[in-house]
Amino acid sequence: GVKCRLSGSAIEFYLGECFDLLSSSRAGNSPVQIEAQSHMPAGESCVPLERPADLAPFFEKVIANRTARSTNFNHASAEHSGSSRSHAALTLTLATLDEASRDYCQTTFTLVDLAGAERPDKVKADVKGGRTDLAPEFLPSLLHARDAGKLSQQEVEQAIPIGFQTKMINFELFSLCSEVLKASECHRKGRPFKLTPMSTPTIKFLSAILDGRARLAMCVTLSPAGRNAWETWFSLQYGADLAKLHAPRIRQKAVHFDKLRKAVAKEAAELQDAVDGMAESHRYYAQKRHRASHAAEQLRRLDALQSGSCREPESR
Repeated sequence: GVKCRLSGSAIEFYLGECFDLLSSSRAGNSPVQIEAQSHMPAGESCVPLERPADLAPFFEKVIANRTARSTNFNHASAEHSGSSRSHAALTLTLATLDEASRDYCQTTFTLVDLAGAERPDKVKADVKGGRTDLAPEFLPSLLHARDAGKLSQQEVEQAIPIGFQTKMINFELFSLCSEVLKASECHRKGRPFKLTPMSTPTIKFLSAILDGRARLAMCVTLSPAGRNAWETWFSLQYGADLAKLHAPRIRQKAVHFDKLRKAVAKEAAELQDAVDGMAESHRYYAQKRHRASHAAEQLRRLDALQSGSCREPESR
């Protein structure tokens, strides 16, 4: 028989950082790390999805935790949180194990909601009271205060100017488009593609579409309002540019489950030993802790798949 397990995870990219949308706490002290080699998130929460009814609480938590602000173009209400100020990625992961051959395969489907392009001079925060006039130079100080526990993530989000958020969103949208055009040219000419150094976590995560590890399909939403003509033009041009993506398809190969589990268990143990022997004040403590948590979560998922029930392949 074939054992299978479907799980869901969700992350958001906000101001150059990645956060877990399924975390019970949005204090912001533990952003999700994007692995340097694989460019995949490490340390995000994952929930099993065994029946359609499991999707409702999954989406409710994602919506409740996503960063949003009320603006003059997108007012918040009791039913609506306002304008999203981040990019969000919802991932469904299907893991399968063939009990006879011990072949293991993992497939992911990721729905990415990119925050829309905006003109910074048009968008204004729709708030009453509170400081919203901080200069971008204060951002490192705000993040340091948050990491030290002096400010909550929500307080940081409210303090950052809406215009600076817009500029960051637009910067990442332009960066992605530039990487798509560069990758397409490299693949057509038979040259290896390398991601631009110091790319943001958003671009690193989306780089799977640039080297063939993932296929891209895009849906563009447009505003019918005449005052949003620039945004409509930008969205159409953006869709046209991303449609030019040319990348080879990398076929995924099955791996032997027992060998994979042994390697993951060894890595998890070594990373945990390193964390236990490292002072919390060490500059790499947080990074090492994230890697240890990610390895432990990978091991947990493999064990959950192995202990699950078999499902015979359906006849066609």
